[in-house]
Amino acid sequence: MIGVAASSIAYYWIQTALKAAPKTENLRVEGLRIDKKRSILIGVDVKNSAATQVSITRIILIKVQVGLVVYSTTLSPAVEVESGGLKTITLSFRLDPEGADYELRLITVEGAYANYVFGYP
Repeated sequence: MIGVAASSIAYYWIQTALKAAPKTENLRVEGLRIDKKRSILIGVDVKNSAATQVSITRIILIKVQVGLVVYSTTLSPAVEVESGGLKTITLSFRLDPEGADYELRLITVEGAYANYVFGYP
C-alpha cells in the first residue's frame, strides 16, 4: 500500500513538473545512439549553443501514445556541457520493438528543458 502511494506521488510530481517547466533554446539533441539489435537507447548527443556552460540534471522519456513517463533518471553528478560543446550522455532504456513515438526531455539545473521527439523503429 505504501509503495502504491509513493508511486502515485512520484507520478503526480513528475507530470506537474513537466507541465510547468520552461523550454530552453540553447540546448538541443543532435542525435540518438540506439542498439537496434536489442532495441535499447544507449545514448544521446547534446549540443549547447549558449554562451555559458549548461548542467543537465535529469533525463525523462515519455511514450507519446499514452502520455506517460516510461524512463526517468537523475544524473549525479550533473552532466556539464561547455559553451558551444557537444556531449554524449550514456543511457540504457529498452524501447518498444513493436514501435512507438517518444519525447526525450533533458532537464537543466535551472529547471528548464530541451526536448526531442522521435519514433522507433
